[in-house]
Amino acid sequence: MSDDWLEVMDVAHRLGLASSANNDVRPMSRRWKNAIEHLERLRVQQDKSKGFTAFIAWTFQAEHTKLRAPTVGATEYLADCRR
Repeated sequence: MSDDWLEVMDVAHRLGLASSANNDVRPMSRRWKNAIEHLERLRVQQDKSKGFTAFIAWTFQAEHTKLRAPTVGATEYLADCRR
């Protein structure tokens, strides 16, 4: 799915459209290796196209979704980052 999204962003940027990249962070369930790979892929796209005007990361919020994951606040998120 990320390959498809990056391809869409590449086409949009080549057409002169700007976009933002958003990332929901789930420290308790997401491996940091994957998060770093994701950020690296965004950096490669940005170096190539200069099309992202913002990068927004937030902690995952499960309310009003079918996804079951604990809500992680800023304190828990930062504590997990140090592990």
